[in-house]
Amino acid sequence: MSTRTERTAQIVATVTAALSIDPALTEVVVTDDAAKLDKKGPGLHGTVLVQPTPRFEFPVGGVTRLSWTLFVVAKPGPALDAFATVDPILDALIASPLSLDTAEPGEYQPADDMSPPFPGYLVTIRDDFYN
Repeated sequence: MSTRTERTAQIVATVTAALSIDPALTEVVVTDDAAKLDKKGPGLHGTVLVQPTPRFEFPVGGVTRLSWTLFVVAKPGPALDAFATVDPILDALIASPLSLDTAEPGEYQPADDMSPPFPGYLVTIRDDFYN
């Protein structure tokens, strides 16, 4: 496994552990496999999809910045209900040891492009590596 693959697996495990602290969040699906979300939808408790391919940046010489995107996807329904699903998930992520960079409202569009997009948040985790 590559370092990036290992880091993706570590992020999935860390998110799962952060959610397991709250009994109300134990049914949230955490995955790095978009096909699971595309086939079943986010479910009643929401889904956290860890995008397994990070973005690379080279802000200054000797620094490599990797950014992973987490789609925190709400259950289908009216916007306020959907975001009520996402709020406790975001709180758990904020309390986790992950190096969160940003979180902004967004939508997850299933790969089939036939399903409506699911509301949620795009959360970015940033890791800097010094060469």
